[in-house]
Amino acid sequence: MSRRLQGLIAFVLLATGCTRNVQLPTPAVVPKVVTRNVTQFVPVPAALTAPCHKTPRRSNSVLDVVDAYNARGDDIDECNARMQAIRDLGALP
Repeated sequence: MSRRLQGLIAFVLLATGCTRNVQLPTPAVVPKVVTRNVTQFVPVPAALTAPCHKTPRRSNSVLDVVDAYNARGDDIDECNARMQAIRDLGALP
């Protein structure tokens, strides 16, 4: 075989190799990130739902009324602290 024919055959083989339809790999599909809010019920401990304490008056004297008033302020503070603890149960971290 002549050198010219060999060169022509090599050229034709190379040229046909370059013209074939090459399929490129498809890019991977990245999933879309979805966020949603989920309501979660949190059980409330019984100690937090107990009725608020009310300090009774001993009599109707001015001193007893003032003492009961001061004690009830402490009762309200304690009750508010328990209600805040209940609200904190549902707070997001």
